Amino acid sequence: MQTEIKRLEGALSHGSEKVLVYDVSYPAVTGAPACARLSRLFEKQTDQTLKRDCGRMFKLAVKQKKEMGEAFSCLSVRSETQIMFLNKGVLSFFTDHYYDLGFGGKKCERRSQTRNCENGRLLSLKDLFEGRADHAGLIYAAVCGKIALFEEETGQPLYKDWRAEIKKSVYENRYYLADDGIALYVPQGAVTSAVWGVPTFLISFKELGGSIKRRLL
Repeated sequence: MQTEIKRLEGALSHGSEKVLVYDVSYPAVTGAPACARLSRLFEKQTDQTLKRDCGRMFKLAVKQKKEMGEAFSCLSVRSETQIMFLNKGVLSFFTDHYYDLGFGGKKCERRSQTRNCENGRLLSLKDLFEGRADHAGLIYAAVCGKIALFEEETGQPLYKDWRAEIKKSVYENRYYLADDGIALYVPQGAVTSAVWGVPTFLISFKELGGSIKRRLL
């Protein structure tokens, strides 16, 4: 299989002035039965997300322009896609969506997908494990074991309810595959200060023992 990153770029104006720019990316794949359908799906998903984001951001931009006059700075929607795993008919990637909200600050949202390229099926965390494996318990325990190191590296203590957020990420399939393991992430600002971006924890296949399906190893 082969992959490439495609982009959609443009701008929206209010009157004669540009108030919002966008530059977003998405993957395209070739070389497996469902690849053409997957590429069309990714393009459609990106188009739908862009329309939703631009609709919301355009209203905000016009409002700020009216309030700020010549001090107004153009708002932006941007995304960067990274393909993290492409092996044995499985594709896994994430896209970070960046929003410049003007005087509302900046925000980043990560979204990910892991797909079977033979049939296009979206794979959940549970799908990566052998039938009776306690996938949620294994991932949660592995991440909890890494929290102290994360706090040490950032110098920032986690919020008191971080355990609930980790569990939520497991059950909502906030993950992507890497060559050597599973990366679980939590939303920016959910477990610690937003300044640290999107907290991500890599659980190696080795840590998960023989629970992972062999086709991924």
